[in-house]
Amino acid sequence: VSLAALVVGLILLALLTLSPPRFGRLWITGTVLFAFPLLVWLGASSQPQGSTKKVCRWLGAISYAIYIVHYPIYDWSMRIAGRFSLEHDWYFIAALIVVIVLAAHIGDRFDTRIMRPWLMERFVKRLIAKPAE
Repeated sequence: VSLAALVVGLILLALLTLSPPRFGRLWITGTVLFAFPLLVWLGASSQPQGSTKKVCRWLGAISYAIYIVHYPIYDWSMRIAGRFSLEHDWYFIAALIVVIVLAAHIGDRFDTRIMRPWLMERFVKRLIAKPAE
């Protein structure tokens, strides 16, 4: 990991965790408009090496599954957490992240990897073989 990536990562971490309460919406808007595109640019322009490459490849493989499963799991868990006042406990949030990543990995492993070749065979090859009218 380069020094620039480390510095930008630490700045983003500070931006996301140390937001001043009186600037709530403005802070979030600024982070979404400036910090997230910087993070995407940094990720797109980097070339990971060694074990970092494996982790990045795995996260890339499960990223869509995370996108799909994160909200239903989050919503369900917050309803349960509200009953036990766990919403702000760090270990509950850490466990929630682990559950989301595991659910995404299982979905990728047993659904996406099986369905993608079948869907490609069924739909994409038909579209390529059939000329557009």
